[in-house]
Amino acid sequence: MNKPKPLNLDSEEIEELIAHKLKNLDTVIINVDEVPDIRTAIRVTIEEIKQRIKSACEFYLRYKDDPELLRIEQEIEPPEQFREYHAESKTKNVSVVSWNLQKYNEWLFRLAFKEVLKNEE
Repeated sequence: MNKPKPLNLDSEEIEELIAHKLKNLDTVIINVDEVPDIRTAIRVTIEEIKQRIKSACEFYLRYKDDPELLRIEQEIEPPEQFREYHAESKTKNVSVVSWNLQKYNEWLFRLAFKEVLKNEE
């Protein structure tokens, strides 16, 4: 298993990797370097992937530590198991809801990046 490392989306590096893979396919009958449209398609695809990752990061950072904001803005209900109920006072029969933010944040991270992490479960 490879060691985990920070995300690397260097466009040129990925473009070269894909071009190299395409050159080695037996079924490819064109030279990747001679067809600029293929390189352009690779670049556009890489940019789209970067935008989607950026959006997922922004989603996670916006709702991190704030399950109520997630409920209001996204209408996504965090699992009940992350709620903790505490008695406000002994004289009144009122409970206060708080959240286990560590568990909530782990769940939110998995929600934000589920497409990348789905094979990990």
